Amino acid sequence: MDPFNLDQSHAFQEQKQVVIEPALSKAAFDAYTKNPSLFKSLDALLLGKKKLAGFNLFACIFCEGWCVYRKMYKLAALVLIVSAIVAVSAVYIYIAFFDASYQGKRHAIAFGYLSMLALVHIPFGFIANKLYFNKAKADIQSAIDQDLSPEYFTAQIKSAGGINVGGFIAVLGISMLIAKLTGS
Repeated sequence: MDPFNLDQSHAFQEQKQVVIEPALSKAAFDAYTKNPSLFKSLDALLLGKKKLAGFNLFACIFCEGWCVYRKMYKLAALVLIVSAIVAVSAVYIYIAFFDASYQGKRHAIAFGYLSMLALVHIPFGFIANKLYFNKAKADIQSAIDQDLSPEYFTAQIKSAGGINVGGFIAVLGISMLIAKLTGS
């Protein structure tokens, strides 16, 4: 293909634009997630044969950032609040029962982070894919219920799904700023 030939380039772009029929199908999920391999066990999930969709390491590590990246903003706020409650509670418990010296406070902060990791982040890594699958399924079903033409259906699920890279970077930046301000 000649990149300078506009007719060929335009034809190639038209060929890549896939129109999806309004249905809960693998094509609809692929268009929604913009990642064909995200739900490897999609058939088992759709049929209800599987309860979870595997462990998601990135969701475990980045937690709130992953939620924002996947456009699940309410869940990101909930995870942030629960994480903060767990971490702050763990710090106060450590200080109350162990050591309140300067070195003890540093250990208390580490204890808070480890508690947050064990009680929030790791369990979240196990349920994250299932939560995202349920969101994708609900958004696709909502688009189906609107009785849109295939072209509008495809555009609707692509805009509802996908990713928010800017939000993810913002969450990471804010997290680093908070860590720097708290001296962690």
